[in-house]
Amino acid sequence: MVHGRPGVEPQIEKREQFAQLIAQGVSNRQACLAVGISRKTGTRWRLGRTITTRDGRRRHYALVIGTRPREISPRYLSEDERVRIGDLRRAGYTIRAIASELGRSASTISREVRRNGDERSGQYRPSPRIGWPWSVALGRAAEDWSTMECCGSSWPTG
Repeated sequence: MVHGRPGVEPQIEKREQFAQLIAQGVSNRQACLAVGISRKTGTRWRLGRTITTRDGRRRHYALVIGTRPREISPRYLSEDERVRIGDLRRAGYTIRAIASELGRSASTISREVRRNGDERSGQYRPSPRIGWPWSVALGRAAEDWSTMECCGSSWPTG
């Protein structure tokens, strides 16, 4: 006697094989081909999904397999390092003092401060990329808002 709702049997073996391939670094497309599932199914297994039921409630299905978060190469400054640079600049630290504090080259810090300094105020803005699509769509105010939220600065007045 079968209990539950009729439908497709769970693909437990395929999910496990898919999870092993993803853990080995195989791309989603290649893992789906090897296991014999669609790319859409593989993406759902990796990322989970949210659906809206007939009565309008939203229901979230958790991801089936765990994926490890991508690590940023040490070649690039992390978001935490960028925020720390902003904090130290506001505290009056020099470029060389910040570099020694973070264990980075002074030229790296200087380049970062120069590239991400606000043109109007000259202040360093740690993550100008936060809110980037909004700043393109809505203009300068959205970019200033994301900076305010990120850095804790006051609302722009001009």
